[in-house]
Amino acid sequence: MADFQNELSKHKSPDGEQGQKCCKICGAPTNNPRFDTCFKHKDKSTWGAGREQAELPKEYLKQGYFDSNGVLFERYLKRNGDADDIAKGLSSFRDFKNHQLRRFYGHIRAADNILKMTGNFPAVKVELQKLAAFVAEAYGKKKVPKIFYDFINKNIEYIKTEMDFREGFLAHFQAVVGFFTYYKPKE
Repeated sequence: MADFQNELSKHKSPDGEQGQKCCKICGAPTNNPRFDTCFKHKDKSTWGAGREQAELPKEYLKQGYFDSNGVLFERYLKRNGDADDIAKGLSSFRDFKNHQLRRFYGHIRAADNILKMTGNFPAVKVELQKLAAFVAEAYGKKKVPKIFYDFINKNIEYIKTEMDFREGFLAHFQAVVGFFTYYKPKE
């Protein structure tokens, strides 16, 4: 507590009042000494200019998930492949945390459980379409980076069959989660 009070006493508000930390961009009070910017400038500070830098790998999903023999392309699972590149891109955003990624992965696992219990792939496709709306909301609220928004939407677009879902997207997403946890372990 003493450290907090000490930190707070170092800062002055725009009218010179001691004890209020000010935004480094506009000088307005931050209302929390842990933050360097006010709420208005949080977006610029949090995601920064790098928000749009990480992108999906070139030629991502152009050939679908499987080769001509119906085997999943290794690039979607292996180190230095697409899953690894996407995980590196996601981990570069300091506000994107493991629990956020796992929330979406959990939705996919729940859809897989529905498929196992009912065998009704059209119902699962509806659940996957809901995921597109969830990621759009999260991206709109700046809770997820653009690379993740693109990742979810591109994969949903390419899921045409039960095999695409279970052996393609689910396996690929699991690899992304694994690599992400490697690059950004839980705090």
